[in-house]
Amino acid sequence: MEKRAKINYQMIGKRILEHVKNEIERIIKQLEAIDQEIEELEKQIEEIEEKGTLSGWIEWKWVKNKIGKKYWYYYYRYRSGGKIKSVYIGKFVNPELRQAISNARIVRALRRRIKVLEQEKARLLSELERLRP
Repeated sequence: MEKRAKINYQMIGKRILEHVKNEIERIIKQLEAIDQEIEELEKQIEEIEEKGTLSGWIEWKWVKNKIGKKYWYYYYRYRSGGKIKSVYIGKFVNPELRQAISNARIVRALRRRIKVLEQEKARLLSELERLRP
């Protein structure tokens, strides 16, 4: 007669429960870290927007005068209603204008990061939902 190994179902059940518990704790820590990072990014966006933002760009372009001589000038360009608009700046660009345009780029990058974090958060929540009994 062949001896069968005893299977300890209680031990297997405990290991599975421990694994699920560890996974839930890992997911919760990640979700808390994501929430904290999103909150910090939103504060940064708010601070930057208080300083002022302008969406658009600065272009250095040449213009001909009546006798055909070329002159170089700066133009502020932006999109409005699907069209590109231009505003003449002159030979020198105000540093505040450059900073406002730079601020807008920073805000867009921060918003893209928030969007990625929100997607990761949704993925983790669905993973957490799968672990639910």
